[in-house]
Amino acid sequence: MRDIWAACHGKKHIKLLSATAWRVVETQLITATRKLVDSFEEHSILEAIIETNEPRINPAYLRYHPLLSTSFRYPPLKQGSRFGKKTEPSLWYGSLDLTTALAEKAFYLFNFLNATATKLGMVCSDFTVFSAKIKSGRGVNLMSSAFINYTKIISSPTSYDASQALGAAMRKEDVETFTYYSARNSPQGVNIALFTPKAFLHTYPQDESFQSWQGTVDHSLLEFRRLGTLFSEIQSFSIDQFKVNNLLPFPAFQ
Repeated sequence: MRDIWAACHGKKHIKLLSATAWRVVETQLITATRKLVDSFEEHSILEAIIETNEPRINPAYLRYHPLLSTSFRYPPLKQGSRFGKKTEPSLWYGSLDLTTALAEKAFYLFNFLNATATKLGMVCSDFTVFSAKIKSGRGVNLMSSAFINYTKIISSPTSYDASQALGAAMRKEDVETFTYYSARNSPQGVNIALFTPKAFLHTYPQDESFQSWQGTVDHSLLEFRRLGTLFSEIQSFSIDQFKVNNLLPFPAFQ
């Protein structure tokens, strides 16, 4: 496999990158664990026990809000990610618009349903949507003309091989953040990823950006509905829009 970073003279393209990133996460409600105990006092103890069993976070990251730092506290993901091998620390991923962020979440929800032989039927989950400001002098735009000849493999819908190798090269050069085309909301969707929370402009998400959404999904259709608004806001995704050669991809991980 060709070294994309070297072929594109990647070091020359490290520059200031500033953006607002949207992210969709499962809502962490107190009721998720509250039902396991008999009182709020016991719940506090339970949460403390859970926290002590979580991987230790880098002390330098403690000043960041958990929604910004949690991705970095975990050891390498069992199956890796687009720009991170399973032997490397995890990254924080977001999107430059809300629709793309929801599309990325939809893809993984469909994969979750397809990964089990259990007939789950309709699954309903609550999600928190938020945005965060990103600014770093060590950013890379993988959509620039320097990398355009490699767009199809960097944002491949079926394989992470090339993008993981590129991620390793960027990490070695102390790149902090980078943008790239989404494979799940192409051609207009753009994603952003961070190797370190130092690329966040602030230590907390944008307070005014927080939204509550509910997702209802089966094996063919996912519908996101925004909650707590006067007018209905719905975004829907079909599993067919993520399929390649009539199959839902499950990218190969290293």
